[in-house]
Amino acid sequence: MAKITAQNEDTKTCPKCDGTGEVDGKKCPECDGTGEVPKDDNEEAKVKTPVTAKAPPVAAPAPVNPNSERERIAAILNAPEAEGRENLARTLALDTDLTPDAARKVLASAPTAASATPANPLAEHMAKVKNPVVGAVGPDQDTPEAEAARILSLVPKQHRRAG
Repeated sequence: MAKITAQNEDTKTCPKCDGTGEVDGKKCPECDGTGEVPKDDNEEAKVKTPVTAKAPPVAAPAPVNPNSERERIAAILNAPEAEGRENLARTLALDTDLTPDAARKVLASAPTAASATPANPLAEHMAKVKNPVVGAVGPDQDTPEAEAARILSLVPKQHRRAG
């Protein structure tokens, strides 16, 4: 169990037991279990003072010329590299402080919207398949006789009845 004592001006914390009064479970031989030892005559009270660092002065941001900002935005949005990457160009122009040259480099390295869309093999294959005409084709083919003729055209000739 740690021993808590109030130090007076003539004593200091025992360096051997760090003020606990015990070393390896036995009474400290240096302080005789009190946790304090007398100060030397030439030892002054040591007071720790916190070190504070001063922050470097922050320079005020340079005033922004609205015309130059508009020119920067227009240069990014109208750059040839922005074609197909309009959303990225808008983000770079409006939400960053990138120069037009830096924004053009970013735009050039990004994929275009068309190339960013992954290929869909099923959609490509289905586009090649001819789909049947469904529903009424015309007024002369919407009769019961025309429908019967269409159905009979699907039956092989050897299975048709003469009639």
